[in-house]
Amino acid sequence: MSQKQTYILNNSPVTGEPVTVESTSEPWAEYTLADGSKVKAKLVLVEAIRLDATNPDSGDPLYQFQFQNIVGVSPHPDLRQRITPATPGKAAQ
Repeated sequence: MSQKQTYILNNSPVTGEPVTVESTSEPWAEYTLADGSKVKAKLVLVEAIRLDATNPDSGDPLYQFQFQNIVGVSPHPDLRQRITPATPGKAAQ
C-alpha cells in the first residue's frame, strides 16, 4: 500500500491514500450542434483517493477524485476554412 498523505475535506485535513484505478469503460458522449458540427466528450478518472473518513449517514468510505475532460469537435464541412500551406520564405496570409 501507498504511504498515507493529508488531503482537505470540508476545509479540514484528513489522511488518505491513492487507490489504483483500472479503466473498465470510457465511452464517448456524442452530440450534434444546430450548425451540423459534431462534438465528442468523455470524462476520464485520473486519480482516486480513499480518505480515512466515512459518510456520517451510511458509514461508507469517502473518496476524492481527479478527472480530466476530453473534448473533440468536428466542424460541419461547410464551416471549415481551407488552409493553404505557406510558401517557404513568405508569410502565411
